[in-house]
Amino acid sequence: QLQEDGVYVIEQDGQDYVKLLQRDFVGGGLRIVSYNSDYPVQMIDASKAGDLRIIGRVVWHGGDI
Repeated sequence: QLQEDGVYVIEQDGQDYVKLLQRDFVGGGLRIVSYNSDYPVQMIDASKAGDLRIIGRVVWHGGDI
């Protein structure tokens, strides 16, 4: 379940992708954004948003070892 907007690994149509997911508070759906401008923003309405499989959230941790 999407708790907050962020970068996630998702499965869509049997393929894994890393995408920015943003909740649409107006329509209750989901916006899938690619950092590659060759790919348009995808909108998923609220009735289909539950079908999207979120594998995990991408996190970055940096620092000295």
